[in-house]
Amino acid sequence: MPIRVGAERDQAFAEVLDDGVGEHHEVPGRPGEAGTRSDGSGLAGLARRVAGQGGVVMAGALPDRGYQLRVSVPLGEAPIS
Repeated sequence: MPIRVGAERDQAFAEVLDDGVGEHHEVPGRPGEAGTRSDGSGLAGLARRVAGQGGVVMAGALPDRGYQLRVSVPLGEAPIS
């Protein structure tokens, strides 16, 4: 699983590529039970937090197989939230 971290122009980025082949892991509990879900987690929560810093989250399936997650944020002084 390639992971890249770097900077391009005025943006810092982190990118993770997954080939789509891996192990399936069960999460204990049933939907709605404590410990199975929390507000602010997952891609939607990540996107909200990154957007709060002026950044962007791009996530989705790759054309052939696998998945890509890329987070970019502006370089420079971060706003205080």
